[in-house]
Amino acid sequence: PALCDKGNGVALELCDSVHRQEKMMWLGERKLLALSIKDPTSYLEQHLPNKSKLAMYYQPLGSIKELVSDLVLGAIDKIMQENNAPVYDEASFNALLEKVKGDLNDTALDLALKVDSILMKAHELKKLLKGRLSLDVAYSYKDVGTQLDSLVFKGFISQTPLKALLEYPRYLDAMIYRLSKVNKDVNRDLMYTRKIEDLQEQYKTTLNRYKYSYVPNDLENVKYLIEELRVSYFAQQLGVKVSVSDKRILNELK
Repeated sequence: PALCDKGNGVALELCDSVHRQEKMMWLGERKLLALSIKDPTSYLEQHLPNKSKLAMYYQPLGSIKELVSDLVLGAIDKIMQENNAPVYDEASFNALLEKVKGDLNDTALDLALKVDSILMKAHELKKLLKGRLSLDVAYSYKDVGTQLDSLVFKGFISQTPLKALLEYPRYLDAMIYRLSKVNKDVNRDLMYTRKIEDLQEQYKTTLNRYKYSYVPNDLENVKYLIEELRVSYFAQQLGVKVSVSDKRILNELK
């Protein structure tokens, strides 16, 4: 059995696999922790740094209240990771809850600073993508726009593994750099774009096997391997965090 996030509450459900149980339990326990804290967003709403700018940056995706709620879930996620969650008995849950209550505000504010950088770069990218451009680079610009939408969307903070979220500024910098250089060698850019598209098609095909289930962590990680490959293709000087190639990604998808 596992706790299942039901939106406004949680419920116990039986799972048909260990993997599904682990994923469901994590999300369900995170929701139960959030529900167990009285008004968890109020402090952050009052003390959010650069609140007006964040509201402007996030406006195309949602309201500042929705952003704060997402930050709170992301912060609870981080505290859970640091405290060996999920837990499976009442005493351990109560101890974890006290830890979350004590650390939530500082953790959420720290996360907000990181998200501020991400949303600022995303805002800059959106302005670049709206500029006038020639037909020969239109396909590359469309690819960057699609990439941006896959990374920064409503709820992205709590739906992105923290390890990957911390790399977002580098991914976004690589996208900005790519746009600044695309006119110098359009054919090279298009060649790499097609390679990425082929990998993404295979990734989507593999994801479809889990259409009615939770996606395994190793498969989720492929999304960020593709981001690292994009950095190596379009902005190599920014560096990659892991050894990556199209062959490695294909092997991960087998």
